[in-house]
Amino acid sequence: MRDTLAGVPDARLADLAERWGRIEEFFTPPDTGYLVTLIGELRELARRAQADGQLIYCWWCL
Repeated sequence: MRDTLAGVPDARLADLAERWGRIEEFFTPPDTGYLVTLIGELRELARRAQADGQLIYCWWCL
């Protein structure tokens, strides 16, 4: 997951945000712009972890 997320190109962020916004766990679809920002920030975290040889752990609660 870390390496896949780290490798997401800028051109794919909007597509991923649109797809993530359709998951049924969201009661109200989130703003696509917010998701683009969120995915971009997660990608940067993954890239830093990858560069440092670290793993990432993500705990979600909806």
